[in-house]
Amino acid sequence: MTEELKGWLQAHAPIAIAFLSIACARYFGKEDGLSMQTAAELAKSFSPETVIPMHYHAKFKLASDPDKLQGLIADPKIRVQVIKLGEEIEI
Repeated sequence: MTEELKGWLQAHAPIAIAFLSIACARYFGKEDGLSMQTAAELAKSFSPETVIPMHYHAKFKLASDPDKLQGLIADPKIRVQVIKLGEEIEI
């Protein structure tokens, strides 16, 4: 993450909900997108109230378990809300 983006996110705090991709794709041997570890680091950098992981069921994505994201973030002030495929929630 660039310092410019980090500054923008922090300047617009508090951020209530962040939708973060947690599974990158692999095309021709190169990863494309956020890994779960990178998504966790991003969330910790601007501390949204809730993180909703996404794109972990998409075709061509590396397998990711969204339930593990909370442990990687390791911040009790950041809640991870996993929405299962086909599930609806009210935010």
